[in-house]
Amino acid sequence: MMFTSLTTKDGLSSNTIAAILKDKYGLLWFATEDGLNKYNGSNFTVYHHEQSNPNSLGSNEVSALFEDAAGRLWIGTIEGSLHLYDRKKDSFIRINVGLNVYSICSDQQGRLWVGTHSGVFNVDPQTLKVTRPPIKNYALVDGKPCRRVFEDQQKRIWITTNDGLVVYQKKTNQFKAFFHDPNNPNSLASSTTMCITQDKKGRIWVGTQNGLNLLLPDESGFKTFRYQKNDPASLSNNTIYAIELMKPIDYGFVRKWV
Repeated sequence: MMFTSLTTKDGLSSNTIAAILKDKYGLLWFATEDGLNKYNGSNFTVYHHEQSNPNSLGSNEVSALFEDAAGRLWIGTIEGSLHLYDRKKDSFIRINVGLNVYSICSDQQGRLWVGTHSGVFNVDPQTLKVTRPPIKNYALVDGKPCRRVFEDQQKRIWITTNDGLVVYQKKTNQFKAFFHDPNNPNSLASSTTMCITQDKKGRIWVGTQNGLNLLLPDESGFKTFRYQKNDPASLSNNTIYAIELMKPIDYGFVRKWV
């Protein structure tokens, strides 16, 4: 297997990358600490904040990327702005949320869910209006860093925070929260949750500061995977920052996983 590296020597604006996205047109987008980078396979186009241009990025520290079902590209920055990329004008529409943006996703109605350093917010993709979700127990995420916002196969919205894992239940218009309980071995390994994904079997996996968690089928608790000193097949570290599913690739008669 061969790898190709793209660095500042190739035109990338920074080697520190927070997110990568491949859009519906095949373009690669890189969120870096020094601007947004678009790569067409040969050349980079770099977008920076321009003080006198309101249609530029609101900040150079780009933290989140998301493409919705309509092919609209959304960009979040650390200086408190969400952006909608205008492909025709090759510019940006700034949506001031006033908070550092960590994560972006959309629900089945097309409404955006934006995770920030102080709670989660909704954005109407048509009007671009920012609102706080009218959820009965919004206090479960209010004022908390929401690192990852994720829609699962059942169309539920999950939010990882530094004080538990939260899932939005549409039928009751409430959040359900999971926390670490030192007296319950089936609770979250840590209430500081970092990332989340769902596999092809529909299982929910959660990365925390103290291990990897698998949600049990009845959702009553979790199975925990941790680093084991004498087990080379265990995790290499208990702090889980990201989870990505492996995809099989065929190379002739040899099948490898990446």
